[in-house]
Amino acid sequence: MKEVLEALRDDNINMISICGMGGIGKTTMAKEVAKRAKEAKLFDEDVMAVVSQNQDVKHIQGQIADMLHLQLKTESLQERANQLFERLMGSKSVLVILDDVWEALNLTDVGIPCGGQNKRCKILLTSRSEEACNQMRSQKIVPIKVLS
Repeated sequence: MKEVLEALRDDNINMISICGMGGIGKTTMAKEVAKRAKEAKLFDEDVMAVVSQNQDVKHIQGQIADMLHLQLKTESLQERANQLFERLMGSKSVLVILDDVWEALNLTDVGIPCGGQNKRCKILLTSRSEEACNQMRSQKIVPIKVLS
């Protein structure tokens, strides 16, 4: 957990991944990281969306918008993405948690600033697949091992 929090403090890192087998506690760890980051005032807001195996961009957008108290007034995925992007590029710092990522997710399609577009928006994802984390260009991958 310490490693993830340190990465969140690093201005050169905007995407961190928690990687490990199913049921090992990745989601629980991500929620605890968000709690501690909020206590340490690293972010003004944190949002969480469950991505899951069958990625539904509209559903992911809806989850994030709900947590930001943002009403998406259109059915167009692109317009919804634009609304989210503008909100996440705003003045507040935001931790976006993407839980249960099975394969690479196009963050631009969702409306999440990526690739250093906004230093005040960081992404924490959980995944069983280290390959998916690498494909998404995660700068820090924290593997979670089974306790023996």
